[in-house]
Amino acid sequence: KEYAGIHIIGYRDGYIKANEERERLIKDITEKRPDVVFVAMGSPKQELLMEEIQHRHKAIFQGLGGSFDVYTGHVERAPKWWVNHNLEFAYRLLKEPKRIKRQIHLIKYAWWLITKKL
Repeated sequence: KEYAGIHIIGYRDGYIKANEERERLIKDITEKRPDVVFVAMGSPKQELLMEEIQHRHKAIFQGLGGSFDVYTGHVERAPKWWVNHNLEFAYRLLKEPKRIKRQIHLIKYAWWLITKKL
């Protein structure tokens, strides 16, 4: 009862194998018209899906990435310093270098942000 005003109107796993399945998911979300959509597929899949849905339904979208892995204890959370400096993704890259291929765009974006602020 802690979140009595929240109504969960749908959920599903993030394993989308075919375009038809993706279209059904997008149609389902646009028909239900949620105010907030959480997507936990990992990067860049979740960002691409959220962008596609946002063209058809305006809502607040939140990519959760590996949050559930941390929450369930499958992955150790980054130390506070990394979290406080919004570098949790970089910590995970150092701990799991195989992720670099999937997350190279994050490194490019971080570099762009750093150089833009200088």
